[in-house]
Amino acid sequence: MTAQSIDRLGTRRDVLARATNLSVERPGERSPRIGIEVRFAGSAIRGLPAGAEPEAKTNAVRGTIENIVSERTEQGDWILTADVVATGDGPVELDVQLFSAGQPVSEKFTYLLPPDEPEFVYPAVYTRQE
Repeated sequence: MTAQSIDRLGTRRDVLARATNLSVERPGERSPRIGIEVRFAGSAIRGLPAGAEPEAKTNAVRGTIENIVSERTEQGDWILTADVVATGDGPVELDVQLFSAGQPVSEKFTYLLPPDEPEFVYPAVYTRQE
């Protein structure tokens, strides 16, 4: 399977599945274990035969990825869930990509996962009182 195809108008279309959603679950304050869920959608994985679960290749810097589970949705998308354990100072650099028969069927999803829940503070221009 190629990473790109050309439609009838000559436009190149990417056929690799894309990461369309990310959910992060933090069980408690200062816990090193963080749950992630990444949804992949696209024609390359929707066309996989029934029972042909894609292989997830992962990498983490300043952490480890454990308990990786892939599940097919009714729409043919794949949802990958895993636990990330932070092992160093700073954010965990994650890479996740799905493969089938040794060929990539998704883009490489890369994310910088902070060890603590980020705190959003509105800029003063939005909170100024006159």
